[in-house]
Amino acid sequence: MNKINNLEELFIDQLQDRYSAAQQQEEAFEKLYAACTHSGLRQILKDDIKANKGHLENLKRLLEQVGANPEGEYCEGTAGLVKEAIDTLDLFEKNEILDVAIAISVQHINHHDIAGYNGCALLAKKIGKPDLEPALKQMLEDEKKTDSVLNEFMEKFTANN
Repeated sequence: MNKINNLEELFIDQLQDRYSAAQQQEEAFEKLYAACTHSGLRQILKDDIKANKGHLENLKRLLEQVGANPEGEYCEGTAGLVKEAIDTLDLFEKNEILDVAIAISVQHINHHDIAGYNGCALLAKKIGKPDLEPALKQMLEDEKKTDSVLNEFMEKFTANN
């Protein structure tokens, strides 16, 4: 791995990191979706899976715009969070407790995404690529929306139990 020497290189590294994260989430979220029993959480995950597919397309396009290979980085942070989420499936019976554990795991991943997209949007502005900023801010808003609906799901669950 080469050293990063400037903000443009950091921006590309972070975009590639987000692309890797979205790829890893694509497979993992399908497994988490299949394990869910609660219809509300299944819908949240279904919506997030759909948004993630759009994020993959957007990130690939953004990376091509800056002349970078989407496959240039592997997101170790997401890999660890995804592993923990998948490991969760073996810790619980398929019931409402597993659903809450899945929601918490997805929220861990989601918070990592929020930080990543926020950083990319700020860097895009700083390095003079304001044309890339709207797509990054939209992906950030998608992640914030998912965070909000996951919070609502968990608040309803804890209020009823």
